[in-house]
Amino acid sequence: MRLLIKELFIPITDFYRISKRNEKFKNYILPLIIGLIYIIGTYFIKAMPEFNIRNFGNDFINTTITVITLLITFSMAYLTILVTGDNSNIKDLKSTVSERKIKNKQIVLYQVMLINISYTTVVEIAFLVIIFFQKFLLQVVSKNFIHIILMIDLMVLTHILLLLLQIIINIYFSFWKVDLKITRD
Repeated sequence: MRLLIKELFIPITDFYRISKRNEKFKNYILPLIIGLIYIIGTYFIKAMPEFNIRNFGNDFINTTITVITLLITFSMAYLTILVTGDNSNIKDLKSTVSERKIKNKQIVLYQVMLINISYTTVVEIAFLVIIFFQKFLLQVVSKNFIHIILMIDLMVLTHILLLLLQIIINIYFSFWKVDLKITRD
């Protein structure tokens, strides 16, 4: 069991090692800002008297379970495309060295994409397990703690969605050669 947990941290640590500063802002600070906006909003904007946070939290977690399950499926599909693909684009990814490094060794673009997709999938699965636990926790905690749970869920969900957007962009650019020259009018 300990070996399995240790192995799960490899894609996570590799992801942190290859992340650039602007990606860290997008992947961690932006979800934190969204979470803070939610929690601050709950204290300054009072809900209608008939609003029940416990019911809302329960509905939100149910919806999140469905969404995360679908996202895991998409991530696994991306991983399958990358691992089983054998066309010229995949061969180019496997032979093109990126500027990113792990332990002072440059890695190829194929490894960058594999790390990104693997990290996203691990985060999604861990989040799904946490959400199942929250389903039970929601029944015994105070209303204020429910807001904290929802804030954390919003942060993690935003983090996952931003990662998936980056994966989609990476897949797009790996299969299509696009000139990114921006013209000014």
